Amino acid sequence: MGKSASREELSTVGRNCYGYETEQQGFLSKSGDAVAKSCTNCKHLVNEKCDINLYDSVVANLDEK
Repeated sequence: MGKSASREELSTVGRNCYGYETEQQGFLSKSGDAVAKSCTNCKHLVNEKCDINLYDSVVANLDEK
């Protein structure tokens, strides 16, 4: 994952990643709304890196669309 990834890009990748798994139980925010998918709240984001190595392939797939 590039250090220059924007919040919008992290959200887009999270929404399109088949490996996304929320690190939060219940999928609800404090306000009761569903938590939006994003790399930032995926359990596979470890030390700012996707530990199952899907980030680059998801970005590449998005670029092809």
